[in-house]
Amino acid sequence: MSEIKFKREKERYKILIIVILISFSCFLMYYLHVILGTEVVFSHFFYIPIILASLWWKKKGLVVAVSLALLLVLSYFLSAGPDVAFVSDLLRASMFIVVAAAVAMLSEKMTKAEAGLREYAKNLEETVEERTKEIKKLSEAVKASTESIVISDLEGKITDVNEATLKMYGTGNKGNLVGKSSLDLIAPEDREKVFAAMKEVMEKGYVKDQEFRIVTKNGSKLPVEMSVAIMKGMDGEPKGFVGVTRDITERKWAEEILVKERNLLRALMDNTPDWIFFKDAKSRIIRSNRAHAQLLGLADPKEVVGKTDFDFFPKKQAKEAFADDNRVMESNRALVDRVEKITDADGIEHWFSVTKIPRHSKKDEVIGTMGISRDITKPVDLDQFIKVVKSIKEF
Repeated sequence: MSEIKFKREKERYKILIIVILISFSCFLMYYLHVILGTEVVFSHFFYIPIILASLWWKKKGLVVAVSLALLLVLSYFLSAGPDVAFVSDLLRASMFIVVAAAVAMLSEKMTKAEAGLREYAKNLEETVEERTKEIKKLSEAVKASTESIVISDLEGKITDVNEATLKMYGTGNKGNLVGKSSLDLIAPEDREKVFAAMKEVMEKGYVKDQEFRIVTKNGSKLPVEMSVAIMKGMDGEPKGFVGVTRDITERKWAEEILVKERNLLRALMDNTPDWIFFKDAKSRIIRSNRAHAQLLGLADPKEVVGKTDFDFFPKKQAKEAFADDNRVMESNRALVDRVEKITDADGIEHWFSVTKIPRHSKKDEVIGTMGISRDITKPVDLDQFIKVVKSIKEF
């Protein structure tokens, strides 16, 4: 309410000023034309209310210019001035209107420009406020991040780091890192890789998941995975780099254990006399060991991959093996110590104790089978021999 009241008061003062100025103009015209009977008119004074009215009220302000122009022309008829004076008065009156129109037009443009500037300023203020909030959130996120974040200039000198970086490098003081070259933190043997990565950054704008080793404060080397991107300013020009680094010591340790376990499994598979095989949902072999390949008449286990029992065994035996595979997958239960007769690549029959279990995906869905087969031909032959001996005794 107070703002509306202020505007009304301000408008009253404007009207009062214009009325005073017009009154004085009228008096001046009357005095010069009627009383003194002279053609000299101080028309420059008349422009003051004309310009003010046009500035304040835009096109509506033309009323003041038109009124003064009419008064100026009428004042001629109230006096006995010469024709020359009348022509001058007409020119002055015309100029009143022209000047008022020009000022009104410029005033409207100024008003629109001011409104545009105010809108722009408002939007800019809102944008700055939003960006400030975003920067604050980002700053908090950077501070709370468990991953190392390093900011450097275009020359690679560190300008800022977060707490995780200090912890990773084994220091509690930013001064030990800020101002140093980022390259100084990389293990010497990995610096060529860094140069290649930074070349890619300059070409693409970023690199992701590059593995390096960094040198900590105590001189130890730490395996890390690093992503780097160019930071740009408001003008779109590069201003520096931001690097996000994570410690991958535990992952490397897990990978080493996995490699060792794979090597152990490979050694076990290649040196055991038992068959070991893995099949997919269509009973195609996807992995096999050496003993299995040799029994099938192949030198390399890789030659077995993609094939089925139908490629190696008589049709009847292959059908039985195929049915066992399907039974295991459909029931999701293991088949243990099933005795089967199998004919090898040389046509020799063997007796095997076969165990098959279902293979599962990460979602616990059955995706195939895996199994181990042990040659029990000799024990079976011994049993047959005992039976023959018993039959002879009975005979």
